[in-house]
Amino acid sequence: MPDTPEESLSFILVLSKDSTLDPMTATKIRIGTWIADPASNLLQRDDRSARLEPRAMDVLMHLASRAGAVTSVDDLMAAVWKNVVVSDGSVYFAISQLREALGNTDSGQSYIETVPKRGYRLVVPVAPLEATGLPEPVATPPPVRVEKRRWTRPALAIALLAALLVSAWIFLSNGTEKDRSLAVLPFADLSPEGDQAYFADGITAEVLNRLASLRGLRVIARTSSFQLRGQGSDASGVGEKLGVDHLLLGSVRKGGDRVRITAQLIEAHTSQQLWAGSYERPFDDIFAVQDEIAKAVSAAMQVKLRVGEFSRMPGMTNDVEAYDEYLRGMALNIAGRRETYAPAIAHLQRAIGIDPQFSMAWSGLSGTYDNAAFAIPERAAEWRRAAADALEHARRLTPEAPYVLLGQGIVATRRGDWLGGARFFQRLEEIHAEYGISGESSGPRGIFLLCVGRVRESISHLEKARAHDPLAPAYAAFLSLAYLAKGDFRAALDEVDRGLTLEGLRPNLLGLGFSIALASGDRAEIERRLAAITDDVPAADINRRLARLLQDPAAATAEISAIAPVAADTEKVVVATWAAHFDDPETALKILAEVIARRAHPASIWHPSFAAARRLPGFATLVEDLGMGAYWRVHGFGDFCKTAGEKLECR
Repeated sequence: MPDTPEESLSFILVLSKDSTLDPMTATKIRIGTWIADPASNLLQRDDRSARLEPRAMDVLMHLASRAGAVTSVDDLMAAVWKNVVVSDGSVYFAISQLREALGNTDSGQSYIETVPKRGYRLVVPVAPLEATGLPEPVATPPPVRVEKRRWTRPALAIALLAALLVSAWIFLSNGTEKDRSLAVLPFADLSPEGDQAYFADGITAEVLNRLASLRGLRVIARTSSFQLRGQGSDASGVGEKLGVDHLLLGSVRKGGDRVRITAQLIEAHTSQQLWAGSYERPFDDIFAVQDEIAKAVSAAMQVKLRVGEFSRMPGMTNDVEAYDEYLRGMALNIAGRRETYAPAIAHLQRAIGIDPQFSMAWSGLSGTYDNAAFAIPERAAEWRRAAADALEHARRLTPEAPYVLLGQGIVATRRGDWLGGARFFQRLEEIHAEYGISGESSGPRGIFLLCVGRVRESISHLEKARAHDPLAPAYAAFLSLAYLAKGDFRAALDEVDRGLTLEGLRPNLLGLGFSIALASGDRAEIERRLAAITDDVPAADINRRLARLLQDPAAATAEISAIAPVAADTEKVVVATWAAHFDDPETALKILAEVIARRAHPASIWHPSFAAARRLPGFATLVEDLGMGAYWRVHGFGDFCKTAGEKLECR
């Protein structure tokens, strides 16, 4: 801020405290380390820039004109939305966008402080650009739109969906690359007693059979390769005899109740080792060990030789170590717990450090950063920037890869560009169709339709996704949300229960089950689902506290008023649901507008408990601010909103 009262007065006069702020005539100003240019709605700092929505820039200018004083929500509405009927959500939305753009100060504090029950204020120095003595930036980098909101726990599933799709993706292209050739020589028995030759031959045969089934790899038959037992030291000679480029050699050593298997891939004409792996297992089930080792060696060969399914994944690596780091990182990401994200990021960073061209790992890193930002909000700003950077790396490497298109679609919808998101998802469907795997598109399409309120359409797509990938908990979560939005409580609860038998998202599904029971009004079901809630369920304590007041609406309303201001973003949708349950749609909408604008998953606004809130005028403003109105006018309205003249009406 200006250092003296005189400077403050001069600054205020320059910006004008008139409620009809004119950004076209306002001067450029320095706000902390940023330069704000109201004429172009642009923030600039070093080599970064961010384009703001005009109203968000007006809010920033008004806060700056107050020289650090607290400004109430009512004052902001009167100044920025003069003669326009809007709800509090428009202010929350603008503040959210500004916080996303500005980030934090060097001390970790947000540029815009929330003063409970009073309003907002800027906490950084503010001055006209001319008064700072600092030069203006001479180059303006291409502006980027600021993301309007981020998603919370239910949205973890849509980010995890990217990992599910990558795992399932197979490019069924014909390809023009020359087929690879390989001979698997009999694994040597190095056991002290020399009595494991039968087991070594069994491992060799199992590996050979698996590799022989891979498309793009020519594997010499067992009859020929087994004739060259023990000749692996003459790699060049063996390669010439069998007419192959590569040899796979191995050994088996059994000691006590454990067995150790080693394998190595040799380039025949140079005798150079391209890969080596070692596996140690309990020797309790000979056939299970054979099968497990054969799978592991086969996967390594696919990665290293770029054959089979893995070779057709765009952005795949041929470095086994990088791929191993990728798998470890994605497994920790999918675990979805606060403590698993840091090691997940570390594994994925090692993967791209080993192979910087590994686009799948860049994309996985982007999704992991995004998920971590929700679980660890104190690092959210840093990790969201890192997520955007990682996705951009993946896009440059493989712009048409399905996981890149999915990531870009998700980013577009998060910033309210549902039309842009629709284009990315449409292209994703086209890519899948080109290769005959249209089933992969059902999940993303269904989730997108659910978010924009086209619930009945979404259900058919999500049911197809469930049939295509029946063990994916993400589809159970989203399909139960869709059944809930439709009002089919029994189907929704059945889908939650199915999801609880799968691996992953258990806390979210338990919380969702209780929310469905509460909406149904079935007291026995409410009690049963409440008893099942564990401490790791989002908003578990809030649900328990308010469930005790089901028979005392007045006490519950007072409790909601006390909880709402201090609830975390991951809990606010639950608080809004309770407000709606106790017939307070105004409070429900106010909470929804605040949290949806910042980060909550938009599918929650179609919850049946919010039917009364959706009929309020402020709800139409909220969905317009979310960008859904623009999408509906092009692609058609959903199940809850329609046009009435130039206005939206929702139910």
